[in-house]
Amino acid sequence: MGMVSLSFVTIHCGLESDLYDTLRSIEAHCGLDNYEVIVKSCSPVSIGGFHNVQLLEFGDDGIYDAMNKALDNINGTHVMFLNSGDKLMGLLDDRYLTEFVYYGRVKLEGLKKYVRAKYFPLLGIMPNHQSYIVPIKYLAQFKYPLEWETASDCYFKLFLNKTAILRQYKECLILINSPGKSGDFSDIKVVKTRAEEMSQIIGTFYGKKWGGFIKLIYLGYYNLKRFVRFV
Repeated sequence: MGMVSLSFVTIHCGLESDLYDTLRSIEAHCGLDNYEVIVKSCSPVSIGGFHNVQLLEFGDDGIYDAMNKALDNINGTHVMFLNSGDKLMGLLDDRYLTEFVYYGRVKLEGLKKYVRAKYFPLLGIMPNHQSYIVPIKYLAQFKYPLEWETASDCYFKLFLNKTAILRQYKECLILINSPGKSGDFSDIKVVKTRAEEMSQIIGTFYGKKWGGFIKLIYLGYYNLKRFVRFV
């Protein structure tokens, strides 16, 4: 295989069948000649029969630590996160391998339609890492912070905003069908933890006042959803 143009990063912590669904979707919809799939698994798994797949040493140190380890091992000029269970849909070819950051549409559990990834926060959904095709040069200094358990994707999105700048974002025709949920608002402890982490992350980039403001907005959205549900 020649120079790798795209590295998929796939974190696997569930059923083997979910991982195989993801790998099959890549083989069916990736139109690139030179790509690789870096799989970091929480447990031993077999990848026999799949091409261009590199399986890293397994171990369960959390999803974001796993992503950092996978990023350390990629060889491509561009990277795309596609976790176990996510299904790639739509042709992915070299028209998306430019200096721009491309984002597709994602359908999460609980959503009836595919949603543009960049609009997730406007719907009260945490920013996600799936569907973004990123030139690796923008992630040269990037590591997922491990101190935030539920909101590190927010850090990923704000880091991209800072390094790639918004005018370098373009929409692509890629669709991601993900088993992930659109937001767990059933547990107030999870909601409060997420709100506090988002406040800290946004405060890191834009100052504490903005961080506190976003925290109030997020908690207000939670209370609104509860009110609408019980009315």
